[in-house]
Amino acid sequence: MALIALATIFTSQIQEWIRHAEFSVNFQPRPPDCNRIPLAYQGIVKGEEGVAIASVSAETHYVRVRVQNIGNSGAEDLEVAVLEVRRRGRANPRFQRVQMSTPWNLTWKDFQSHVLPRLPLGSERHIDIGHVVDPHRRGLIPGEDRAGSEPSTTLFCLAFYVKSNTAEYLLEPGEYEIDFQVFAANAKPSPIFTFHLNHTGQWFEGEAKMYHDGLGMSVTRAGEQS
Repeated sequence: MALIALATIFTSQIQEWIRHAEFSVNFQPRPPDCNRIPLAYQGIVKGEEGVAIASVSAETHYVRVRVQNIGNSGAEDLEVAVLEVRRRGRANPRFQRVQMSTPWNLTWKDFQSHVLPRLPLGSERHIDIGHVVDPHRRGLIPGEDRAGSEPSTTLFCLAFYVKSNTAEYLLEPGEYEIDFQVFAANAKPSPIFTFHLNHTGQWFEGEAKMYHDGLGMSVTRAGEQS
């Protein structure tokens, strides 16, 4: 019986070595990875006449990357976590770490959750990286404005599943490197990927103009040049 149990365990380990999920990330700074979609909100709104319950919306550019399963087995319970955010300094041109305290799991598109139950072999799904709201409208939507920020420039809102009251997830204009990694219950972690963001603070309704002049973006493996 002991030999049978050992053989079963050994066979299971071999199957895990042979059949497992692996992940790559695909991104292009244009649809379907980047889209302008109105952000709608219904709730308490502060206006000139006080506080009221109302429905408001604001034009918003969403940025997503595609996580693809390139292994030879389906993946289960996937999460994508931001490991580090760095910003290029003004006086010092080197990238410096941005201090953040909240959990950094990103949200899967259409699931409104940080956990994707399954990613079949060969398929891909969008994970939200962040978005920018029309700066002239963002003050109407809770969680989209940051005290002291310039009202005429955009804020890049990282798509964290849990957002801190400090609004640290709202990035001021600047050049950033955002490291992230894919995790699953039945697979090894993916390589670390870097989302490169040149956030100029300019707002354009047109998608092509926004993704060229407002948000310069690319994705590489960590350590590679964008």
